[in-house]
Amino acid sequence: MAAVRRALADADRGILYPTWADGVDEIAEWDDEREATRRVEDIHQAWSKMPPAARAAITKAGIKYHPALLRHLAAVGAKMPLLGPEA
Repeated sequence: MAAVRRALADADRGILYPTWADGVDEIAEWDDEREATRRVEDIHQAWSKMPPAARAAITKAGIKYHPALLRHLAAVGAKMPLLGPEA
């Protein structure tokens, strides 16, 4: 996934987004409140469909709130199939 590669490359360079607010602040295209609310729901839905091991790896790597990853999760949210057992 390109978003993960980009987030890991940024983390290696010391560009980190430790909190939700840090990552979302970089996403200017979600300025409309209605759009932002829908995108956040898509992110939550995609995150919950990921296998627990994938969520743990992303969290451990410190890239959970990277804007590229958030954009990707928002884009695939409702379309993403359940990828593993729910935890």
